[in-house]
Amino acid sequence: MPLAIVDSTLSVKDASGTTVVMQASTSGGNTYPQSITALVKGFVSTLNSRNTLLGISGVFTGTLELVEDYAGLSVFIYTDQDSATNGLSLQFSIDGTNWDHVRTYSIAANTPYAIHLNTKAKYFRLVLTNGVVAQTLLRLQTILRTTSQGYDETLSGNVKFSLEEINTTIPVVTTEPKSATGTLSNVDASASNVTLLASNSSRLGATIFNDSTVNLYIKLGATSSLISFTVKILAGGYYEIPFRYNGRIDGIWDSATGTARVTELT
Repeated sequence: MPLAIVDSTLSVKDASGTTVVMQASTSGGNTYPQSITALVKGFVSTLNSRNTLLGISGVFTGTLELVEDYAGLSVFIYTDQDSATNGLSLQFSIDGTNWDHVRTYSIAANTPYAIHLNTKAKYFRLVLTNGVVAQTLLRLQTILRTTSQGYDETLSGNVKFSLEEINTTIPVVTTEPKSATGTLSNVDASASNVTLLASNSSRLGATIFNDSTVNLYIKLGATSSLISFTVKILAGGYYEIPFRYNGRIDGIWDSATGTARVTELT
């Protein structure tokens, strides 16, 4: 059933903190005050919007605005001249005096920007500093929003994300390096420590086959023994070295019987 508002008044605060009394009345039908609808969906800030041109190195400093009741804001800008370096400054303050949280952007000529930020503090303002050529076109608008984007983003042709604002995990796809070269070697069994593979920074992987009738004890590191080893490879057994371990690998057998068949992948 649609809501009917009949001869009612509503007092709210606008973004500057001023109390506004709005009248809503009907004469035979449902009437909804447009200002209330705007407050729910978003509020166009006249204090931090502008279309008056800036001259060479001209500066527009927006007016302090109360934003504690808004979850976020959007700033849209299009101009025909480059701004100064970091010429667009979006500023937040807890007391209206100290602007401690500042985000800056360099605005390129003839490039539309839409910047979405979550509210950082009680007060907001923006500052735009023009570059070395006077503007002949400027469209700058700030909209205060009652709902959060969930993250901050800057749109300028392609989407760019500010990692400072992201509070969720983003999966990163990487390509693992692949080996196309396998180097084979044989190491005779020994009842004392021997080196099966020397340290090699180019190694991507390695395998060891114990071609013996006795156990082989290998160590990822120097000087293996029957009581100091990483893994025991049984007679006729096979072992794959953990991926990307490129340090020294030593080994020792129960007796000097057989051979270790080693393949190093680079």
